[in-house]
Amino acid sequence: MKYIAQTLAVLAVVTPLTLIRPVSAAVTTNTGAKTTAATTVLTTAQQQRLTAMKTKGDEEIARRLTALGKISSLLQSENKLTASDKTTLISEVTSTTSGLTMLKTQLDTETTLDGAKTDVQNMVSEYRVYALILPKVHLIKLADDQSQAEASLTVAATKLQAKLTDLQSKGKNVDSLQTTLNDMTAKIASAQKISSTIQSSVITLQPTDYNSDHKVLNGYNTQLKTAHADLVTARQDANTIIKGINAL
Repeated sequence: MKYIAQTLAVLAVVTPLTLIRPVSAAVTTNTGAKTTAATTVLTTAQQQRLTAMKTKGDEEIARRLTALGKISSLLQSENKLTASDKTTLISEVTSTTSGLTMLKTQLDTETTLDGAKTDVQNMVSEYRVYALILPKVHLIKLADDQSQAEASLTVAATKLQAKLTDLQSKGKNVDSLQTTLNDMTAKIASAQKISSTIQSSVITLQPTDYNSDHKVLNGYNTQLKTAHADLVTARQDANTIIKGINAL
């Protein structure tokens, strides 16, 4: 039947969940102008240490800028993010990239060890690229992906309910199929609650939030796994209902 083919097409949207891999480093947002201490004469050892600090700092900034460039390209081509989430994330990645670029210029012109040390510390504490920005983008992307799957399954559930109601009106016993459909809608609702909560909670997080609480992103991966499992069950329920309808 035509509605069966349409329903099966809709169900194909539930894709395997790709979890975020743990990250090992971190970064943050705007670096304000800093007055460098008066230039002092450094010993040879101090000058070597300053040079090494600048070199390492530049390498770490470059590594972060590369990661941000990749995530920016991903965001630009992403078509499952909501318009508002996409705009917010692109803006944040762009701002972080600009801040780190300016920080590199500042670090390269430092003439004191204290100044260079502060810049390197700011690279981590003010930007939180690895600890917050990148995980944040991936969490929102996964949540938005699942929201689309939830919407598609909701459409499928509505069509299946209409068919069961029609069959019941014709004297068919659809009690067991209705029970399965009830489970399907419950699983969709459960997944929707998780996805929407993650979207609203994570999108506003800033490096200062991570600095205050390093566990600010804890638990969201587990919640997304639960939501994905709910959607898989909902799809299985739909397939069971379709087979049952065809058997009547």
